[in-house]
Amino acid sequence: MPRKRKVFHYGKPFKRRISKEHYADILRHNMTPAEARLWKLLVKKACEWGVSFEAQKVVCGYIPDFFCGSLLLAVEVDGGVHRRPDVKANDRRRTRVLNSAGITVIRFTNTQCLKHTEKVCNAIWRTIQDLRRR
Repeated sequence: MPRKRKVFHYGKPFKRRISKEHYADILRHNMTPAEARLWKLLVKKACEWGVSFEAQKVVCGYIPDFFCGSLLLAVEVDGGVHRRPDVKANDRRRTRVLNSAGITVIRFTNTQCLKHTEKVCNAIWRTIQDLRRR
């Protein structure tokens, strides 16, 4: 019999299931340092780039870290847990589902976001330009 997944809220397990929208709200208010750093820059650059991003929005049943609805672009910031084979498999499945809905997914590591934030922003900008040409 499969184990029941626990849903956490501020480190404490819930006794009941919560909606994905509520869980996205929890994630939005508890960003990792890498997510918070990239979010701060995305908010600043979005006006310059003529786009807007949303943090932790439910899209196709998943919650990408950042999502640009006008370009159908999802930006993911992956921590060390994403190196595990089971998590990699989940990431591939999630990317396939999002791609099948016409959403482009780009991924960066926590390290890239913390140490090379400008390079990450440049990569996102290049992706935005590519998507606009389509």
